[in-house]
Amino acid sequence: MIRVYIAGAITATGAEHPTIGFLTNIRNGIRTTVEVLLKGYAPFCPFIDYQYWLLLRGEEKITPETILQISCEFLRVSNAVLIVPGWENSYGTKQEIELASSLSIPVFYNLGELEAYFDRKKFQGKNEWFKIKTEGAEHYKNAEGIQPIDLYQSVGILQDWVIGEIMQHAVRNRTELKKKINPIDFKKIIHYCKILLADFQDEEEKCGR
Repeated sequence: MIRVYIAGAITATGAEHPTIGFLTNIRNGIRTTVEVLLKGYAPFCPFIDYQYWLLLRGEEKITPETILQISCEFLRVSNAVLIVPGWENSYGTKQEIELASSLSIPVFYNLGELEAYFDRKKFQGKNEWFKIKTEGAEHYKNAEGIQPIDLYQSVGILQDWVIGEIMQHAVRNRTELKKKINPIDFKKIIHYCKILLADFQDEEEKCGR
Protein backbone atom coordinates (compact mmCIF):
# COMPACT_ATOMS: atom_id res chain seq x y z
CA MET A 1 0.00 0.00 0.00
CA ILE A 2 1.04 3.59 -0.57
CA ARG A 3 2.08 5.16 2.75
CA VAL A 4 0.84 8.71 3.30
CA TYR A 5 2.02 10.91 6.16
CA ILE A 6 -0.68 13.36 7.29
CA ALA A 7 0.82 16.69 8.37
CA GLY A 8 -0.75 19.86 9.69
CA ALA A 9 -1.15 22.23 12.60
CA ILE A 10 -2.00 20.67 15.96
CA THR A 11 -1.55 23.43 18.50
CA ALA A 12 -3.62 26.53 17.72
CA THR A 13 -0.83 29.11 17.61
CA GLY A 14 -2.18 32.65 18.08
CA ALA A 15 -5.81 31.52 18.31
CA GLU A 16 -8.23 33.49 20.46
CA HIS A 17 -9.44 30.23 22.02
CA PRO A 18 -6.43 27.84 21.98
CA THR A 19 -8.32 24.83 23.34
CA ILE A 20 -11.09 25.09 20.76
CA GLY A 21 -8.47 25.65 18.08
CA PHE A 22 -6.54 22.58 19.22
CA LEU A 23 -9.64 20.38 19.12
CA THR A 24 -10.58 21.74 15.70
CA ASN A 25 -7.13 20.93 14.35
CA ILE A 26 -7.29 17.42 15.79
CA ARG A 27 -10.70 16.85 14.23
CA ASN A 28 -9.57 18.13 10.82
CA GLY A 29 -6.42 16.02 10.91
CA ILE A 30 -8.22 12.82 11.86
CA ARG A 31 -10.95 13.47 9.30
CA THR A 32 -8.33 13.90 6.58
CA THR A 33 -6.72 10.64 7.72
CA VAL A 34 -10.06 8.83 7.43
CA GLU A 35 -10.56 10.17 3.90
CA VAL A 36 -7.08 8.96 2.92
CA LEU A 37 -7.79 5.56 4.47
CA LEU A 38 -11.08 5.22 2.61
CA LYS A 39 -9.23 5.85 -0.67
CA GLY A 40 -7.14 2.75 -0.09
CA TYR A 41 -3.92 4.34 1.16
CA ALA A 42 -2.05 3.58 4.39
CA PRO A 43 -2.04 6.83 6.40
CA PHE A 44 0.07 7.78 9.41
CA CYS A 45 -1.83 10.16 11.70
CA PRO A 46 0.17 12.26 14.22
CA PHE A 47 -3.10 13.92 15.25
CA ILE A 48 -3.82 11.09 17.67
CA ASP A 49 -0.49 11.35 19.46
CA TYR A 50 -2.06 13.34 22.30
CA GLN A 51 -3.64 10.10 23.53
CA TYR A 52 -0.26 8.84 24.71
CA TRP A 53 -0.28 11.47 27.45
CA LEU A 54 -3.81 10.45 28.52
CA LEU A 55 -2.57 6.95 29.36
CA LEU A 56 0.54 7.81 31.38
CA ARG A 57 0.72 6.43 34.91
CA GLY A 58 2.51 7.72 37.98
CA GLU A 59 5.94 9.11 37.13
CA GLU A 60 5.85 8.06 33.47
CA LYS A 61 6.82 10.78 31.05
CA ILE A 62 6.81 11.30 27.30
CA THR A 63 8.41 14.40 25.85
CA PRO A 64 7.15 16.25 22.79
CA GLU A 65 10.63 15.75 21.32
CA THR A 66 10.18 11.97 21.51
CA ILE A 67 6.86 12.15 19.69
CA LEU A 68 8.38 14.41 17.04
CA GLN A 69 11.26 11.98 16.53
CA ILE A 70 8.83 9.07 16.11
CA SER A 71 6.75 11.05 13.63
CA CYS A 72 9.84 11.90 11.60
CA GLU A 73 10.79 8.23 11.42
CA PHE A 74 7.40 7.43 9.91
CA LEU A 75 7.69 10.37 7.53
CA ARG A 76 11.06 9.07 6.29
CA VAL A 77 9.49 5.84 5.05
CA SER A 78 6.36 7.43 3.60
CA ASN A 79 5.62 7.64 -0.11
CA ALA A 80 3.94 11.03 0.19
CA VAL A 81 2.98 13.78 2.62
CA LEU A 82 -0.51 15.26 2.63
CA ILE A 83 -0.93 18.66 4.26
CA VAL A 84 -4.11 19.48 6.17
CA PRO A 85 -5.44 23.02 5.45
CA GLY A 86 -4.58 25.66 8.07
CA TRP A 87 -0.92 24.67 8.40
CA GLU A 88 0.59 28.04 7.48
CA ASN A 89 1.44 29.12 11.06
CA SER A 90 2.64 25.68 12.16
CA TYR A 91 6.40 25.54 12.73
CA GLY A 92 6.26 21.75 13.05
CA THR A 93 4.51 21.34 9.71
CA LYS A 94 7.07 23.55 8.01
CA GLN A 95 9.80 21.31 9.41
CA GLU A 96 8.01 18.23 8.09
CA ILE A 97 7.70 19.79 4.64
CA GLU A 98 11.43 20.58 4.67
CA LEU A 99 12.28 17.03 5.74
CA ALA A 100 10.08 15.54 3.02
CA SER A 101 11.64 17.79 0.40
CA SER A 102 15.16 16.81 1.51
CA LEU A 103 14.20 13.15 1.05
CA SER A 104 12.49 13.78 -2.33
CA ILE A 105 9.15 12.71 -0.87
CA PRO A 106 6.32 14.49 -2.72
CA VAL A 107 4.18 16.89 -0.69
CA PHE A 108 0.53 17.51 -1.57
CA TYR A 109 -1.94 20.08 -0.31
CA ASN A 110 -5.13 18.25 -1.22
CA LEU A 111 -6.16 14.64 -1.68
CA GLY A 112 -7.06 15.11 -5.34
CA GLU A 113 -3.50 16.09 -6.23
CA LEU A 114 -2.14 13.08 -4.39
CA GLU A 115 -4.50 10.67 -6.16
CA ALA A 116 -3.68 12.15 -9.57
CA TYR A 117 0.05 11.80 -8.91
CA PHE A 118 -0.11 8.11 -8.04
CA ASP A 119 -2.55 7.40 -10.87
CA ARG A 120 0.02 8.87 -13.29
CA LYS A 121 2.80 6.79 -11.75
CA LYS A 122 0.72 3.64 -12.12
CA PHE A 123 -0.02 4.42 -15.77
CA GLN A 124 3.62 5.27 -16.49
CA GLY A 125 4.72 1.98 -14.95
CA LYS A 126 2.34 -0.03 -17.13
CA ASN A 127 3.30 2.00 -20.18
CA GLU A 128 7.00 1.41 -19.52
CA TRP A 129 6.43 -2.33 -19.20
CA PHE A 130 4.59 -2.40 -22.55
CA LYS A 131 7.33 -0.31 -24.15
CA ILE A 132 10.04 -2.67 -22.89
CA LYS A 133 8.19 -5.68 -24.27
CA THR A 134 7.73 -4.01 -27.65
CA GLU A 135 11.37 -2.97 -27.93
CA GLY A 136 12.67 -6.42 -27.15
CA ALA A 137 10.11 -8.52 -28.96
CA GLU A 138 12.65 -10.34 -31.11
CA HIS A 139 15.07 -10.90 -28.24
CA TYR A 140 13.01 -13.46 -26.39
CA LYS A 141 10.35 -14.60 -28.84
CA ASN A 142 10.25 -18.38 -29.19
CA ALA A 143 9.73 -20.40 -32.37
CA GLU A 144 5.96 -20.04 -32.08
CA GLY A 145 6.26 -16.27 -31.76
CA ILE A 146 5.16 -16.26 -28.13
CA GLN A 147 6.71 -13.83 -25.67
CA PRO A 148 6.85 -15.42 -22.18
CA ILE A 149 7.91 -12.28 -20.32
CA ASP A 150 4.50 -11.74 -18.67
CA LEU A 151 4.35 -15.41 -17.68
CA TYR A 152 7.83 -15.24 -16.15
CA GLN A 153 6.77 -12.21 -14.13
CA SER A 154 3.51 -13.79 -12.98
CA VAL A 155 5.21 -16.92 -11.60
CA GLY A 156 8.07 -14.99 -10.00
CA ILE A 157 10.99 -16.15 -12.13
CA LEU A 158 11.42 -13.08 -14.33
CA GLN A 159 14.45 -11.69 -12.49
CA ASP A 160 16.27 -15.03 -12.53
CA TRP A 161 15.57 -15.43 -16.23
CA VAL A 162 16.77 -11.92 -17.06
CA ILE A 163 19.95 -12.30 -15.00
CA GLY A 164 20.64 -15.59 -16.79
CA GLU A 165 20.24 -13.90 -20.16
CA ILE A 166 22.56 -11.07 -19.16
CA MET A 167 25.20 -13.56 -18.03
CA GLN A 168 24.86 -15.56 -21.24
CA HIS A 169 25.38 -12.55 -23.51
CA ALA A 170 28.21 -11.20 -21.34
CA VAL A 171 30.13 -14.48 -20.96
CA ARG A 172 30.38 -15.14 -24.68
CA ASN A 173 32.20 -11.82 -25.08
CA ARG A 174 35.01 -12.72 -22.66
CA THR A 175 38.43 -11.46 -23.72
CA GLU A 176 39.94 -14.90 -23.25
CA LEU A 177 37.92 -16.13 -26.20
CA LYS A 178 39.92 -13.74 -28.38
CA LYS A 179 36.86 -12.71 -30.34
CA LYS A 180 35.62 -9.28 -31.26
CA ILE A 181 32.97 -7.86 -28.98
CA ASN A 182 29.52 -8.32 -30.45
CA PRO A 183 27.61 -5.00 -30.09
CA ILE A 184 24.29 -6.82 -30.51
CA ASP A 185 24.95 -8.81 -27.35
CA PHE A 186 25.49 -5.63 -25.37
CA LYS A 187 22.36 -4.02 -26.80
CA LYS A 188 20.49 -7.06 -25.53
CA ILE A 189 22.14 -6.73 -22.12
CA ILE A 190 20.98 -3.10 -21.93
CA HIS A 191 17.48 -4.22 -22.85
CA TYR A 192 17.45 -6.92 -20.16
CA CYS A 193 18.60 -4.36 -17.60
CA LYS A 194 15.62 -2.20 -18.60
CA ILE A 195 13.37 -5.20 -17.99
CA LEU A 196 14.76 -5.55 -14.47
CA LEU A 197 14.20 -1.85 -13.77
CA ALA A 198 10.66 -1.94 -15.15
CA ASP A 199 9.86 -5.02 -13.07
CA PHE A 200 11.35 -3.35 -10.00
CA GLN A 201 9.20 -0.25 -10.59
CA ASP A 202 6.13 -2.45 -10.96
CA GLU A 203 6.89 -4.17 -7.63
CA GLU A 204 7.47 -0.80 -5.96
CA GLU A 205 4.05 0.42 -7.05
CA LYS A 206 2.32 -2.77 -5.91
CA CYS A 207 3.97 -2.50 -2.48
CA GLY A 208 3.47 1.27 -2.31
CA ARG A 209 7.11 2.02 -1.84
